[in-house]
Amino acid sequence: MLLGLSGMMSEAELHSLKLRLQDAARNKAKRGELRVALPVGLTRQPHDEVIMNPDEEVQARLYLVFRKFKELGTGCAVTRYCRQEELLLPSRPVRGPAPHDTVWQPATLSRVLAILKNPAYAGAYAFGKTLRDPTRRRGGHPHSGIVRLPIDKWDILLHNVYPAYITWEEFLANQVRLAENQTRFQKGKSGTPRKGQALLQGILRCGRCGRRMHVHYAGEDGQYPAYTCRYPESEYGGSNCQQLRGHDLDAEVERLVLEALAPDRVSIALAALEELEQEYESLRRQWQLRLERVRYEAERAQRQYGAVEPENRLVARTLERRWEEKDRRGPRRYPGPGGRPAPVVVCAHHHAGGSQTDSPVVDQGSDRRSGSRARPGVVPDQLADRRHQRA
Repeated sequence: MLLGLSGMMSEAELHSLKLRLQDAARNKAKRGELRVALPVGLTRQPHDEVIMNPDEEVQARLYLVFRKFKELGTGCAVTRYCRQEELLLPSRPVRGPAPHDTVWQPATLSRVLAILKNPAYAGAYAFGKTLRDPTRRRGGHPHSGIVRLPIDKWDILLHNVYPAYITWEEFLANQVRLAENQTRFQKGKSGTPRKGQALLQGILRCGRCGRRMHVHYAGEDGQYPAYTCRYPESEYGGSNCQQLRGHDLDAEVERLVLEALAPDRVSIALAALEELEQEYESLRRQWQLRLERVRYEAERAQRQYGAVEPENRLVARTLERRWEEKDRRGPRRYPGPGGRPAPVVVCAHHHAGGSQTDSPVVDQGSDRRSGSRARPGVVPDQLADRRHQRA
């Protein structure tokens, strides 16, 4: 009995010590002094000052992820973009004692979302973002039962603690965008546009009952889209409310949109040209930084190989293989002026009864593997004048 009472008192004392430690950590976190794991874009100095990662390639890649998400709108689209352009994403696995090295890995959806959902990139210090739910724990899984809390329920949130890659407003807008990308028709969330020829998928509502209309494709190859309101059939076994042919409706909507944009077609073409030029320069900068890193690693391996004694073949052979490996790991292509054509704007002239109208068309070029330098874009006089006025 005495031994059982002593064990109970020991457990109570351990529980009390655990609560004290948690309170001490929470009080330290309120002042922003509790050390938490930093993402790869931030680095902690020996005197506890947090700065941006001094690696320019890491900074440029993170800025690119945030910019492309703002442009494309989904994490999957950013992942596909990085893989298409062969751009790796930085990470810093926390294994062993500090400092931890930066590792470059292929883009995945989980890595992109980890960057977009980290409040540290917005300069915020967050503590208590998760909560352990005992009812969700599974036996043999010590890390199960962890529930992520919404931002308004975080225990501690301090702003302007770290150097920021984006503003806090942009971070909140990104979280709202990510939440809206989830397809939940019951909650009024249509999600991201899916594959298919239908132009109005996910946004068209029935004019009779107000429900969302579904899209289905007919034909051998599914080339005939149609919008159908299936709510009466799915809800109480009735007949479909109505069905519309997709080609006719999409053509009318497309005509109205182009008609509304017709007065601003020149400014739209200029905006598209500027966007393509910015995209071209951004990729060029990304690959320049990557080439600098590869060149540095190869030269470093060469210096290590040159510093070894020639007689010490046990070490020289290993350093020689490492040097050759660094040389082979270089980029296979460089989308700069010699490998990726610059955006081109051409002007299509239509002659009818002596009249001439200019219709600007933006072209990025079709062959990315060409080794010749891209020709400069051909810009009509009115576009050139407009660009000079804007400048």
